[in-house]
Amino acid sequence: MRSVKCQNCSLGNLEKDEDGFLPCKECGCSLNSTDLPRINKYENYICRSLESLKLEKKFQDAAKLLQSCIDCQQKQKDYFSSYNIHCLQILDLGLDASIDCENWSQALSYTSLLIAPYRLYYPHQSPQIGLLLMKQGKIQLFLKLLKEALTSLQQSGEIIQITHGQDHPLYRDLKDLLEQCMEEMRMTLEFSNS
Repeated sequence: MRSVKCQNCSLGNLEKDEDGFLPCKECGCSLNSTDLPRINKYENYICRSLESLKLEKKFQDAAKLLQSCIDCQQKQKDYFSSYNIHCLQILDLGLDASIDCENWSQALSYTSLLIAPYRLYYPHQSPQIGLLLMKQGKIQLFLKLLKEALTSLQQSGEIIQITHGQDHPLYRDLKDLLEQCMEEMRMTLEFSNS
């Protein structure tokens, strides 16, 4: 949950436990002791930034919050991945802000960054994963990424049907989105064939 990017291979993460950072699972490299102060500095920065971002959210200035999330993400990207729990929370805030600003391409980017950590930290049938996939599918549908939207919405439906039930308004909304997506795909296919 508190991990840093491997500075040796750039593919792996070094996870933190009570004794320090574990070696990279990809290349076996350990954290260099000279990197530790810099990592701690950035981790403290992220924690402070997260608190600041949560306060910004209360003031409901979505554009300012989104820019702050983007800035924070840029500053930490060399050291922390989206699997770091603090970074994950910043990505969540950024997703909400980008949706509030109707910045759909940025929102889609955030959903793409969030899906793998969500699948790692939440159980397979978690409502959080289902809701994130539904958001992703709805954004993809709006951006006319129909095949991707269909996949996201179908995956979301499998989860939300279990977590909320078929009679829940959220599941009915999801079914409407699926029908809309399939209808738009059908119309696109008909138009391209004529």
